[in-house]
Amino acid sequence: MKNSRPSRRTILSTPGDRWDLLIKQQAAMSDVVMIDLEHAVHRDKKSEALDNCTRAVRTLRHSAAEIIVRINNPHDDQFLHDVRALCKNPPSGYLIPKVADVADALRAVDAIEWIEAEENKSGSKPGLWFLIESPGALLQSEAIAKLPRTEALLLGHGDLEYSVGFLNRGWVHTPALDFARHMLVFAAAAGEVDAIDGAITGFVDATVVEAQARHSAQMGMAGVLIVSPRQIAPVHRGFRPSDVEIKKAYRIITAFLAAWRKGSGVAVVDGNFVDDVLAMRAREVLRQAGETVADFDSVFYLQQEGGL
Repeated sequence: MKNSRPSRRTILSTPGDRWDLLIKQQAAMSDVVMIDLEHAVHRDKKSEALDNCTRAVRTLRHSAAEIIVRINNPHDDQFLHDVRALCKNPPSGYLIPKVADVADALRAVDAIEWIEAEENKSGSKPGLWFLIESPGALLQSEAIAKLPRTEALLLGHGDLEYSVGFLNRGWVHTPALDFARHMLVFAAAAGEVDAIDGAITGFVDATVVEAQARHSAQMGMAGVLIVSPRQIAPVHRGFRPSDVEIKKAYRIITAFLAAWRKGSGVAVVDGNFVDDVLAMRAREVLRQAGETVADFDSVFYLQQEGGL
């Protein structure tokens, strides 16, 4: 059930070879923190980054609800070293980069589960996030989303652009990237997992960061990758529904509940018919805003979900 998944508006990425930044990452009010062992780490510092990462997962106490690790390319021997070291005390999830298609993703999963069977005595199995950064992975992203342990798909802007052969002429308003975002959102929805937008790299202008986050939210993304704690607040603002949307959602919920209690499945709000689908959408708006929906849940939502 979608609403049972944790909030993942912000995924704060930190290079694994920077212990000083990993310490600071503990206090960041990001929904998710990510330790990067791949993209942001020089080849000569991979071992140091892995040592820092295993230490951080084992000893640090984060404000974030989830800790995920961006492990190395599954076509590289370092991938096996990463999983073997981490599986003894695993994080919440692994972000797997550089999968070419669903067959490639399955090979990576098989390798992880083979190591877990040998090394993981706790039985804890991290969720799997896949970095979608090639045309083949994007075109097969629905199948990747439906793999049993998949929890999220993350769009890799830079590699995807490079592999397709076009230049990014504006993070927010690139039509080709928006097309990729739409594909990822539908694929993730089909697999009942989260779609996460690629990194917002600018962090100086909070207004720009908020606008970029709002664009991701409007595209249907559950969150975005960020690179600085300074981006957390503006991204959270960008993902929060507007005051106008919140007030309208309350009007919809109130009117629909009144109609439902009288035995009707529709209500009228602002001259428009409201059915159960629109009421559920209003519920999601309020949930995203952190508003209470307990009355609606007790009367309607839980009944529709079978009493869950």
